[in-house]
Parts: sequence; structure tokens; C-alpha cells
Amino acid sequence: MNSYLVFSVLQETVPGALREIGKDVQQVVTNTDSYKIFDLIPADGPTFWIAFIGMILSFLATLFGYLGYRYQKVTSDNTGHVSIEIQKSEFSDIIRHLYRNLICTLAFAQKIKISDDATHLYPSEEHLRKLKLLPEDVHLEKFNDNISVYSKMHHFKLLVRNYHIEIDLTLEHMMNKHINQDIVNSDIHGLEFKPFYLIGNLIDVESVMNKVDRKYRDEDSEKLKQKAFAIIFFNHILNVNSNKSAAFFEKWKDLYHYDADLLNEAAADEDGRTIYDCARSFKNCFLETVDREYVMALIKTLCPDDKQSVVEQFMKGKGIFETLEGMDGIDTYREALKSETLNIKELLSFAISIDRAIEISKINMVELIS
Repeated sequence: MNSYLVFSVLQETVPGALREIGKDVQQVVTNTDSYKIFDLIPADGPTFWIAFIGMILSFLATLFGYLGYRYQKVTSDNTGHVSIEIQKSEFSDIIRHLYRNLICTLAFAQKIKISDDATHLYPSEEHLRKLKLLPEDVHLEKFNDNISVYSKMHHFKLLVRNYHIEIDLTLEHMMNKHINQDIVNSDIHGLEFKPFYLIGNLIDVESVMNKVDRKYRDEDSEKLKQKAFAIIFFNHILNVNSNKSAAFFEKWKDLYHYDADLLNEAAADEDGRTIYDCARSFKNCFLETVDREYVMALIKTLCPDDKQSVVEQFMKGKGIFETLEGMDGIDTYREALKSETLNIKELLSFAISIDRAIEISKINMVELIS
């Protein structure tokens, strides 16, 4: 009886006690068992820490990638802005270079004409090879995404390439003593025509390029033509300042007043034909007239501080201008400089005439022996 009673009691109490113990054990297991972050990553052992560090590094990589993109975009924008400024600066130097090319071409053409027919003389190769421009000064790659600018630049580069071909052929013909002189003269006339023609095309390129940058959108073709004149005339003043000797007077000829009908028909002799070739390409580069004060303001932007007074005195017909005294037509030149409205063709023709006379003495002639 007692045994039965004990068994009954145990039967009633043990399962309940075991269930309670089971609950306690399950709680211990739950509290001590490993868990997973987002039900994916185990939180115990090296796996967790490797995954955690990887997650942090991925976040940092994303952050730095975004910051790098922002930095590159800002840099690209800034570089684009600077590149346009650099390109415009290089265009200004091309204009200066082309004007010097014209003067050098006119000078060696005159030197060939006055050389002794008994010997075959031609200008030293250096004078013609220096006429070439730097192809890298025109940055086509900068405007790959702008068809208007790209096509204009590409066309200009083709014109420059053709100009270089003409330079090479002219030199080749000059060095051939058996070639007909008419061919050489034709080559030279082409080189006389090209500088202003190329400047006119360059102005077209820059006027389209300016529309890309808000900073330069107001600088239209008309203003660029005025700037081109300022660049050329400023370099003329510097040239006179660097060559104050009167030794070139005997080579001076007033090309502008040489033939009153110059623009209507080619003059009979070479001097008339020379300025006629220049004048054919004149109108696309420059306006007929320009306000004197506006030009002075443009020249001042080009002029270093130590040359400001030189330019101001020259434009008044004083200072270094007085070294030109004694030359035919110089009083006309002085009055043209003082006018409130400048006649560009007249002033540039005087400048070309004077600069050519200065340059003639610097042209080295080589005798062809063969």
C-alpha cells in the first residue's frame, strides 16, 4: 500500500518537476547559444569579426568612392574652365605669330626681288620653318562633346596643315635653281595671303568657343576682331621700340598709299601685288574702324607695366614714335594715331610697311651652289 502510494506521488510530481527543469535548461541554452546578425552572420568566433570588418571596409570604400567622384567632377569643371582660358591665350599668341609670319614673308620676298640675278639666293631655311604653328596649340580633344566648336577647330587645323604644306613647297621651290621664278612668286603670294586669312578663321573658331563658357559669351566676333587688331598693333609698337635705329629708312615704302586702286585690281608691280594679296584677306579679320579709347584699353590688358608709358606715348605720336621722323608719310601716320576713330586698314598698313622695312635687314640669304 505504501509502495503504491509513493509510486502514485512520484507519477504526479516528477513529470512536472522535469518540465520545470527543462524550461530552465532551455533558458540557459537560449542565453548561451550563438546568434546571427540579420539572421545571416554568426556573432561568435572569427567569422563574425571578419564579416564585421568587411562590412566597415565596404562602407568606407563606398564613402571614399563617392568623395572621389565629387572631387574628380569639381576638378574636371575647374580644368575645363582653365583650359578655355589657356586656349584663348594660345589663340592670341597664334595671332601674334601669324602677323610676324606676314612680316617675315614680306621681308624675304623683298630680299629675293633685290638680290643679284647672277647668283641664286634664297632665304635661309630657318625663316620659312619658323613660320609653322604648333599643332598642339589647338585643343580639339577639349571639345569632343561639342560638335560646333569641334568642327570649327578641325577645319582650322586642316587650314594650318595646308599652310605648312605650302611653306614646305615654297622652300623646296626656292632651293631649286632651275625652277621657273613665276612659280616661286606664286608660292610667295600664297604665303602673303595666308596669315590674315588664318586669323579670320581663328576668330570664327574663338567666337563659337566663347559660347561654351558664360564668362566669355559676350565676347562676340566683332570684339574678337578688335582684340586681334590690338594684339597686332601692340606687337608693332614693341617692334619699333626694339629697333630704334633709323638704318631701315632706305627700305621703307608706304604700302598703304602706294596705289589708290589697290583693292580693286592687282597693281602692276610686285609691291602693289604684295599689299593687294594682304588686303584680299583683310576684311575678314578686322573692322573698318574702331574707337581709339576702346583699343587703348585692350592694349593695356596686353601690356606689362614697364611698357605702358611706351605705348601711351607712341599712340600720341611721341616717344619712340619720333624715331620714325624723316620717313615719307610719317605725319599722316601720326594724325591717324591721334584720331578718336581709328582707321584699322590705314594703321595696319603703316605698321606692316614699317615692320617689313625693319625685318628686311634680319633676313639671311643663302647662295645655292649646285
